[in-house]
Amino acid sequence: MEATNKTKSKLLYVILGICLLNLLGIVFLILGLPYTEYVQSSPEKAPLPAGLDSQEERRALFEKFKPLYNAKDCDNLYAFFDEAVQVQVSKEELKEMLENLYSFTGEIKNGAYMSYEAQARQSGMCNYILHYLIDTEKGKADLNINVFQQGREPYRITGFRINKD
Repeated sequence: MEATNKTKSKLLYVILGICLLNLLGIVFLILGLPYTEYVQSSPEKAPLPAGLDSQEERRALFEKFKPLYNAKDCDNLYAFFDEAVQVQVSKEELKEMLENLYSFTGEIKNGAYMSYEAQARQSGMCNYILHYLIDTEKGKADLNINVFQQGREPYRITGFRINKD
């Protein structure tokens, strides 16, 4: 009898804990925390930063990335990224990630800019994802280059991702 009371007591604490977590979640949703809230914007509402606002500049960004990736030039690819990214990822980690990724794609032969997404924060910071369609040695893939801008500061490269079918 005492064992079932302990089990019931533990179950009651678990249920109360879940209810408390749900209540906290609702409070956060209602109040909305500006530093975590992202608002999806259309391109008209969140234009790309200066230096990326023309087709030629977006092409130039790709043309800067492509030879670094193809040469597996970790030093210059590492320098391509913002300092905040460099604090989070070491050159050795980048080299390992690059080798793994390169095994799936091989060299990038060509690419074309397609579109971008803007994820604006209320505090004047904006994250952009530039989408490129690329042709690699091992087939077609999507390249996303992540860009960050705060206020009117110059944009900074915060990462890239290659998705291969």
